[in-house]
Amino acid sequence: MRKQLTALVLISLLLMGSFVGCGAQVQSREPHIARMNLTTAQEEIVALLSPPGRENHIFEYRLDTTIEEAEFWVEIYHYGELVETRKLLAMHGAPMPAVRGERLVLTIDSMENRIFRWTLQSGGAIAFGGEPWLASESSLAHGFGPMLMNVRIEDGQDIVLHTAILSNTNSLSTTIMEDPKTARQTPELLAEYTYVHFVLARFSS
Repeated sequence: MRKQLTALVLISLLLMGSFVGCGAQVQSREPHIARMNLTTAQEEIVALLSPPGRENHIFEYRLDTTIEEAEFWVEIYHYGELVETRKLLAMHGAPMPAVRGERLVLTIDSMENRIFRWTLQSGGAIAFGGEPWLASESSLAHGFGPMLMNVRIEDGQDIVLHTAILSNTNSLSTTIMEDPKTARQTPELLAEYTYVHFVLARFSS
């Protein structure tokens, strides 16, 4: 746990400090959230701090002055049924610091595609998603990835930051990965897979 926390803090400090102004930031002044477009130097640092079985994803978001609350959580579906919700982080304030722009670091540790732990850091706050989650089945294929598009932030809207699919077959859906928002609302699509994890965000006034 200590090594994981140290790596997370180092990534955050490096991204907020050493590389400010390197052209990796989203330029839009509209309320939005997007995966950070890392420079080659940033990618190398993140890779060095990401041992096998660990994903580190960095997002940038900007809010307007009406937003007073931010929530981040994980939803776990088993053959299309929502079986568990894990709260990661909740922030409150009026206005929130991200009116000026803020970064979010999502870390996912996995072991043998069966044991998972989620960690989130933003605005100086670090949250761990409870005890490691354990899949009830083994030998699962694993497909995963962060959001692909810049998403405009709207009051109360659920935004999918990351999607993971665990399946006892070798067939993994590109539809879920490319359009997780629609997939999350389509139980029959999720039901084709052993597990689907969504990491979500919601910004509210």
